[in-house]
Amino acid sequence: MTRPDISFNVNKLCQFMHASTFSHFQAAKRLLRYLKGTVNHGILLTKSYVLALTCYTNADWTSYLDDRRSTSGFYLFLGSNLISWSFSKQKVVSRSSAKSEYRGLSNAAAEVL
Repeated sequence: MTRPDISFNVNKLCQFMHASTFSHFQAAKRLLRYLKGTVNHGILLTKSYVLALTCYTNADWTSYLDDRRSTSGFYLFLGSNLISWSFSKQKVVSRSSAKSEYRGLSNAAAEVL
């Protein structure tokens, strides 16, 4: 939960866990080498005097060519501290980039509430 920089790679590797190939094994080794070099990275929580809740969202329309589903995600900050984040495939196929963005925005709004 404290390493959002590897979340996409871990998610993608987990999708092929039961039917992995040599290229998946190479990607897993590359991820482990990256982790070895970045052991001091992570989310740092600092004292913040401003308690403003800020949310950033984004969506990528039809980013997966195999099933045409979009990816959406959000970052939620309290002051300068990241308190929640999520990236996932959307459950339905969007017909436009605007619908994909609205679905991502509604997921983020639900998390904020």
